[in-house]
Amino acid sequence: MRRRGPRRGQTRVIEALLSSIVVVAAMGIASGLIRAPSSFSQRRTEDASRFAYSLLTRLAEADTFDGIMFENGNLSAGWEDELKVMVGSMLPSDAFFNMTISNCTVVEGVPRESLLTARGLSNAMTPEVFEAALGVGSADIVYTTRTLWILRIHMELVYGD
Repeated sequence: MRRRGPRRGQTRVIEALLSSIVVVAAMGIASGLIRAPSSFSQRRTEDASRFAYSLLTRLAEADTFDGIMFENGNLSAGWEDELKVMVGSMLPSDAFFNMTISNCTVVEGVPRESLLTARGLSNAMTPEVFEAALGVGSADIVYTTRTLWILRIHMELVYGD
């Protein structure tokens, strides 16, 4: 007569081994599907933000804002187009930017901010470029001109796909 005990134990070991293989495979597939999708877009956002801040800082250090925007202490005619061309020429060909410039002055002890870029400075044809992008970087600087205007300059930058 044959003993049935050891055979059931072998079956249980094989069943446990197959179950553990299925669990490990399921965990591997799940970790591939659940991977954080923001890691790539976060890196692109950080790179774009660093580049935008670096670009604004270079423009400020070279007195570009003073040279383009002001003439005899007043805003120059056509400064928006000239600044747009200047910034666009300093960017990679696949980069799009949007820039707003505000004058932040103190009038009778109350700080006031007035937008200087009425139509905005951008090399993007439509705003959808920024809405559809994986990562939009932004940077802000405060710049005091030689004529003592206090400018808040905000730039958004995105790389095309």
